Amino acid sequence: MKLRPLLLMLLAPAFWAQSQDVSGRAWQIPALAYGPNIWSTLHLVNRAATPRSVRLEVYRENGERLSIAERWDVPAHEMREIRIDSPNGDQESCWAKVTELSEAPALQVDGSVEMLNGNAIVSFARKAKDPTANDVWVSLAAEIEGKQLYFLNVFDRPTTLEFCATNNREQRSCQVGSQKAAARFEVNPNQAVAVQVKKLRQRYFIAQSTAPGRAILLLFTDGPGTKRVFSSDSSVEFETPR
Repeated sequence: MKLRPLLLMLLAPAFWAQSQDVSGRAWQIPALAYGPNIWSTLHLVNRAATPRSVRLEVYRENGERLSIAERWDVPAHEMREIRIDSPNGDQESCWAKVTELSEAPALQVDGSVEMLNGNAIVSFARKAKDPTANDVWVSLAAEIEGKQLYFLNVFDRPTTLEFCATNNREQRSCQVGSQKAAARFEVNPNQAVAVQVKKLRQRYFIAQSTAPGRAILLLFTDGPGTKRVFSSDSSVEFETPR
């Protein structure tokens, strides 16, 4: 297993997720990205007959807050799109938290990562996910091998993320007897890490957070996005002089 640059993983569609799709007045949209020819878009749909307002927080992959307008309004029965661009042209991942400021939730929120490739825009959907309080995740090795694992710490404390493999289906920790974790990463609040999982020699894969709180764990694999192609087919007609 090795730490992989986040942006390489973020352009792949989701394959599997431990976290559930979220509904309510707060939405976390993980695995977004921006950079040259890459940007993210949040889609806010207001199903109510009255306007709604939201508070927007966007965090860079290292957990730092991105400078972006905090309050946004969505007219009644309309959709508003919020584009997240690189503030200085750098290429990196990010994630967003959208909080509806009304006591009666009426919004539908999701996102997408979009990449300009020649005369086409390729889009990858990003659903809002509900953080889990789990501290251990166990899966069959065959379901993890060759995939890209994304971990987002949305807790207010740092954690140590550990990975290991085992043949014991009942094992729930990477620290058993003399066994040590195969990989370990320090993850600050609001920070995300992505790990490329290679061939595993044992049957089960374990991911463990040493400071359980609130986290989102996703698995990605390579695959095509939705492509929109734009053409420049146009003509100009001139009137015949009289």
